[in-house]
Amino acid sequence: MSGVVWDYIDTLPGTRGSFLIRRYQRTHTMKRIVVSALFLFLLPAGARAQDGARPDPAQTDADKYHVILKNERVRVLDYRDHPGDKTTQHFHPDFVLYALSDFQRRLMFPDGTSVVKDFKVGDVIYMSAQTHIGENVGDTDTRVVIVELQEPAPVAVPREVGEIPGAKQTTLGLYVTAAEAYGRWKADPEHATVIDVRTPEEYMFVGHAAMAWNIPYLFQSYDWDSAKEHFAMQPNAAFVTSVKAIANPADTLFVMCRSGARSARAVNALAEAGFTNVYSVVDGMEGDAVKDPASPSHGKRVLNGWKNAGLPWTYEIDPARMRLNH
Repeated sequence: MSGVVWDYIDTLPGTRGSFLIRRYQRTHTMKRIVVSALFLFLLPAGARAQDGARPDPAQTDADKYHVILKNERVRVLDYRDHPGDKTTQHFHPDFVLYALSDFQRRLMFPDGTSVVKDFKVGDVIYMSAQTHIGENVGDTDTRVVIVELQEPAPVAVPREVGEIPGAKQTTLGLYVTAAEAYGRWKADPEHATVIDVRTPEEYMFVGHAAMAWNIPYLFQSYDWDSAKEHFAMQPNAAFVTSVKAIANPADTLFVMCRSGARSARAVNALAEAGFTNVYSVVDGMEGDAVKDPASPSHGKRVLNGWKNAGLPWTYEIDPARMRLNH
């Protein structure tokens, strides 16, 4: 593998982890490149099998994508376009891209974000499953080979119950971090729902994920609880009914609160009501507090969570996504 240059670049929207680029010297043969790409592709990174309900680029953009190999393990696509060409929205399972030309590309994602990337001949890039629109924004033709993984694999990182604090454990035993929840939602937003169970005050004034529904598990009261030294919270009697209004019991749900304890209780309530595929976001929106008294951040929620992970969030309110009936 002499002559290989390893570069790491920042995570782009719609991926899990960093892009890994292996830029080969141009003296390498095409055969060696493809074999190496297949080797990288088949490492145990895991992938989601393609679902017929997800837009297949070989059908949505048949003038640009051509299937050159397909079996039960992989599908290999040849992609070509010209400056100014743009695809329709489509879905890829985990895949490896090998660049056969220099080109510049914009990828646009379902949440409205986009990224522009320059590619060079010989770039080999791994990307996680995602839904996007691609546009050639440069002045050269695009030509790439894409190797898609066809085998299904787990879609969340398994965790031992012992790793989850007791207050954050659920009866379903399904957990994700904020980053994992966002990655899974972005890869397939039509088949995943994010529910923020914090109070409307937290949702509005602390900020929230733009795609998240606000269905409070508890409402804030203004009755002081001297024993707990904070204002008491009251159960939302309409919580389960409100969730059923936007989701079915078999749907994939990611439930988030401030730091993972309230969401665990909300997941348990939904499980008791017949929901079976509900994940608790263990670090929540704000994350866990620093417990070291010597730290200047003692008591502050800077360890993890949606906001600390650098994931997109907003203060903007869409009243249609808030279910506040008691």
